[in-house]
Amino acid sequence: MIFLEGYLIGLAMIVFIGPVFFTLLQSALRFGKLSGTMVAFGIIVSDIVCILIYFFGLNSIELPAYFNNIVAAIGALVLIALGLKYLLQKPPNSEVVFASTLNLVSSFTNGFLVNFVNPFVFVVWAGIVLFAKESYSTPTEVQVHLIGVLAGIITTDLLKVLLADKIKPFLKPKILEKTTRFFGIVMIGFAFRLILYLLPK
Repeated sequence: MIFLEGYLIGLAMIVFIGPVFFTLLQSALRFGKLSGTMVAFGIIVSDIVCILIYFFGLNSIELPAYFNNIVAAIGALVLIALGLKYLLQKPPNSEVVFASTLNLVSSFTNGFLVNFVNPFVFVVWAGIVLFAKESYSTPTEVQVHLIGVLAGIITTDLLKVLLADKIKPFLKPKILEKTTRFFGIVMIGFAFRLILYLLPK
């Protein structure tokens, strides 16, 4: 039951539309299902790292006020770099691009970084961890709950990959070129949203 509650929370995160979603979709459309899957694994690994950082660091120390600004600035730079990459990269010559080892490593890295450098991810996981600690009485129950959340997230991410792969055969190179540039613009848009987060309120 504890695992199921966490799993349902993970599934509910499918409603969040952010840079991670577009990175996942872009990789699946451009390089195929395997590449999209590697992005999904990069995302889940970064989530695990976020949980570990919170458990073994952020919950026991008082961070300086400017810490979130530093993370947001780094996140904005990464998103701008990815956005420019999507805008400037060479359009595909065919509907399917072979997912080489390099592409798979790059896909995993992109998934990890886009998720990890987003300060809002830490906020979400801090809330989930606090909820688990308040809802369950033992560390084992908290861990089972968090594993359930992670399982739900990887399920929704893989579902997105599968759905993207279904429409890929209908996409021609010209359409892929346009969608790639669209994702680049979206990435830069999310970067500017992070920059707005840095501005004095």
